[in-house]
Amino acid sequence: MGVITATNGCHTTCFTPPRTLVILVLELHTIKDTVAANLVLSRDTAAYLDFHTPAFPMRDGMQVYPDALDVYGMKYQFAWNDPVFVSDSSVVFDQLLITHEDMQLSLDGDLNAFDISFDNIDLTKLNQFYFHDSTVITNGHLHGMISYLRDQQLDLKANVDSQAYIIQPLLPSRRQPIRRK
Repeated sequence: MGVITATNGCHTTCFTPPRTLVILVLELHTIKDTVAANLVLSRDTAAYLDFHTPAFPMRDGMQVYPDALDVYGMKYQFAWNDPVFVSDSSVVFDQLLITHEDMQLSLDGDLNAFDISFDNIDLTKLNQFYFHDSTVITNGHLHGMISYLRDQQLDLKANVDSQAYIIQPLLPSRRQPIRRK
């Protein structure tokens, strides 16, 4: 068994307040012709994305069988008819299904034509991602579908039900007026 481990720590302000340490850890383990990959994205001491997948290299690409996804402590399950196929020029999903409790996300197609359907996506989970220290979205679920055919069509149908959010007053500006001489 061979082990390749890559670790990268960096400071970022993309989705976190300034000076918050975000750590990205990628581990690759090889067992004969299989590569097991684990990707962990964490902030402070809590992991908020943990993705594990075995992958099988092939002559023209790689077959990927996602088997574990943990986002903010919520475990998601994968079901599919065929693996995800990744090549230099495309990514192909054949009826990949991701579920969590009563949430469902289905992907079918490739980069040239695909269908995505989503049902009961809990929008309150965006609070952890965008609003780390407060709750802005108190209720809401997203339902819909996306259909795409390169250079021909893009259809998006989405519905948010029971949306509720907290509107917080803006703090008064502390800027001093500019004095002209």
